[in-house]
Amino acid sequence: MQVLPCYTAEPPEELACSDDTIGKLEAVFIEGHTDNVPMSIRNKNFNDNWELSAMRAVQTYKYLLDGHSGLGELMSGTDERLFSMSGYGEGRPIRVYEDPTADEENRRIDLRFIMTPPQGEVPVIVEVRAAGVR
Repeated sequence: MQVLPCYTAEPPEELACSDDTIGKLEAVFIEGHTDNVPMSIRNKNFNDNWELSAMRAVQTYKYLLDGHSGLGELMSGTDERLFSMSGYGEGRPIRVYEDPTADEENRRIDLRFIMTPPQGEVPVIVEVRAAGVR
């Protein structure tokens, strides 16, 4: 987590970041996902898979930002908070199943890093997946 602030609009001075890194990170999306087994079959704590996936994203957000001082204060080049979260339920599977299937690979958190591209280039999106998230 020491390197991440170097890619934000105003990194802490004590990190002595290189000029070629400053201000390149636009957003970090924490995305929650589920398999396609309906919650009504498996668990009464959530109304649906969308709610479960959103809670996965919220819990990951809290873990990252509460456990690493200053991450929640990092800003993008457009003066917006760097971290956000969303839940996609079963809507963005890695593996598609026609019938409800409990698949650990689809129950996951993705971290999506949006970088500011050099002028005239397409934005770069980097994803980090954590499969088997419960």
